[in-house]
Amino acid sequence: MNIEEVEAFVNPDYVNKDIMHNLTHIHRIIKLATAIGNSYEHNHLI
Repeated sequence: MNIEEVEAFVNPDYVNKDIMHNLTHIHRIIKLATAIGNSYEHNHLI
């Protein structure tokens, strides 16, 4: 499953949520987690 498929699946549950619990907030968390993950060297994990 990719992120778009997950969003399509969960979107109905987030339609009427407040700003801190809607998909916009989820997008910010994903962006932050991706940035943090990209800042680490991954070669040592292989």
